[in-house]
Amino acid sequence: MRIRTQLIIIFALLCITLAVITGSYLITARQLGRVREQRAVVANIVMNVAELRYLSGDFLLHQESQILARWEVKFAEFSAEVAKLKPADTREQLLRDNVADGEKRLAAVFGDAVAALETIPAPGDAADLTLITTFWSRTEVQNQELAFNASSLSRLLDTEENQLLATDNITRLSTLTAFGMFLLLTYAVTYRRTLRAISRLQAATRVVASGNLNYAIKVERADEIGDLVRAFNQMTVSLQETTARRETLEREITSRKKFEEALSRNEQELATILASIPSLLLVVDSERRLLKINTATAQFTDRSIDEILGLRAGEGLGCLNSMEDPRGCGFGTVCQLCVGRQTILDTYETGTSHYQVEWQLTNSLNGKEEELTFLLSTILLGTSPKRVLVCLDNITERKKADLEISHLASFPELNPNPVIELDEHGNIEYLNPAAARHFLDALEKGEQHPFLANWESLAGELRSGRDAISRDVRVGEQWYEQLVTYVPPKRRFRIYAVEITGRKKAEQMKDEFLSLVSHELRTPLTVISGSLRTAQSPGISPEDRELLIQNAIEGTGMLSAILENMLELSRYQAGRLNLRREPLRVPDIAARVVADLRSLGEDRQFVLEFPADLPLVGADPVRVERILFNLVQNAAKYSPDGSEIKVSTRRDGDSVVTAVTDRGRGISPQQQGRLFELFERLGRDASSQGLGLGLVVCKRLVEAQGGCIWTESEPGKGSTFYFTLPVLDKR
Repeated sequence: MRIRTQLIIIFALLCITLAVITGSYLITARQLGRVREQRAVVANIVMNVAELRYLSGDFLLHQESQILARWEVKFAEFSAEVAKLKPADTREQLLRDNVADGEKRLAAVFGDAVAALETIPAPGDAADLTLITTFWSRTEVQNQELAFNASSLSRLLDTEENQLLATDNITRLSTLTAFGMFLLLTYAVTYRRTLRAISRLQAATRVVASGNLNYAIKVERADEIGDLVRAFNQMTVSLQETTARRETLEREITSRKKFEEALSRNEQELATILASIPSLLLVVDSERRLLKINTATAQFTDRSIDEILGLRAGEGLGCLNSMEDPRGCGFGTVCQLCVGRQTILDTYETGTSHYQVEWQLTNSLNGKEEELTFLLSTILLGTSPKRVLVCLDNITERKKADLEISHLASFPELNPNPVIELDEHGNIEYLNPAAARHFLDALEKGEQHPFLANWESLAGELRSGRDAISRDVRVGEQWYEQLVTYVPPKRRFRIYAVEITGRKKAEQMKDEFLSLVSHELRTPLTVISGSLRTAQSPGISPEDRELLIQNAIEGTGMLSAILENMLELSRYQAGRLNLRREPLRVPDIAARVVADLRSLGEDRQFVLEFPADLPLVGADPVRVERILFNLVQNAAKYSPDGSEIKVSTRRDGDSVVTAVTDRGRGISPQQQGRLFELFERLGRDASSQGLGLGLVVCKRLVEAQGGCIWTESEPGKGSTFYFTLPVLDKR
């Protein structure tokens, strides 16, 4: 019998065995699934019975319709679960029937209880309690019976599940046993009939491998092993014939391998050279189509080599002009003037090589136009058909660097600030145009120029290792901030200067302001402190104490005015000046301001002149009062004692003009131009008190409310300050 037939028989027996085991396994699995499904149903029944038991007692106790509705819903769920019970044998059928009967009895008992409770005329009496107790006992009996039957059915299903699991385990074990027997039987047959024959073949193979090609195996069997022995003997005959030509073949193979290795080395060397060359190398035909490119070209285009090959040179390099004509590179109007195209065609047609021809290319590979510059070289290759080798060196960055160098070289010339360079001896080597304009005599005076004051000392410090020196110098009325550096390779000193005259004036103004603030605040504080301390001294008469307290109040008013002006100016400069406009009469505020000043001890003669038909204005009353207070106080400050100060108003079109007139010394035209500037005061004598903030605050507050302010004055004849406010729009 042939080995194949034996294996087929063994395999058929295995299949039959496995089919029987598989059928048994499937039946068991289906039964196990049914049991688990029924167990889940029984679990739901047990849970529903417990809830029905609770709801029954709750209803009998409270007799509420909501509880009855919940009981009916839960009973419907319970009935649906009972309907799902599918008994498989008589025991399950018996328990299922018991549950179904219990369901009917429970429904009947609960229905009787509901009907009986509805007929009770007076709930809560003794008869009612007896009836509830009776029905509660009956429903409790039915619920317990249902719970017992459901639990019995659950235990029965648990037993069946355990039996089926045991059967399933036996089936699995049988499968493993059958498979093991199959392996043992197959091994036994193979070992007796096949492995021994194969061992003989292995021994014969070793003999032939040792070089004895005349060895042959005796054919003793008519099965597949016999066929294999005959094939082996035929193979040895073929080997004898092949060995005769072996030496010649080995020599040919050795020679071919050497040639291939040499060719491979040359190709690797060439590929390495081409890959390491940063230049773009292209081989093109007569139509300038790319036949070969190196790695640098692919990296430049950000595409693979296969994507580029076959394109024309301009298309492969992303030339924007190649997109002008649908036919591509070489057909657009600009292409006819292309230096790259003309150079490649000239080499192809005449054989003339070109070296480092500058070629401008508009590139669009990265999504935006970019002007690139290449040095183009072309060589005609000695191939058939003709090919041109194109070498491109990208010098765009070098061009940009050259332009940047030229641009940087122009910086000193275009710098609007002075730049000067000196040698080690202090001789001026270079002045930019700004320095020449600022210092016309710099070359003539050299290091004696004020701009180079203390030059030797500066040079010594820089030579000792300091990186740079910054200082401020004065040249006439102008101030400059210098940054002086030393350039060791060239042994030069460079001075970069910025004019800071405005900053110096601002710093001086700030210092003066701080000094004024400290002085002006000290005066009222001294008055307040001195008056109050003196008023507390023993032996002071009531009249003197009253006078001292009045002095302290006046000092407080002075201090408040100074602080209010500073706060208003601070709000305006910070952009936090919030105006609360409302209808108001300027005469009312003017009268209040004059009264306040009189209470502070002002002895001037105040005159108020207001027309009866003066319209209302739309303005912030607090800010208008501040404007009038500053102007009237300013008039009193610069007027002789007992002189007249007049406050008047009039209408002028859509505005109300308010005027404050004094009989002081007047203001010159030169002072009038600076009158509303910050910290500006009239004169520097003892009468020129204050910070110079009052008129500035007036100007800011008037303009913020849509008005304007000005003065009219002549020296020796007094001054009049005017300001306008818009008339209230009654629409």
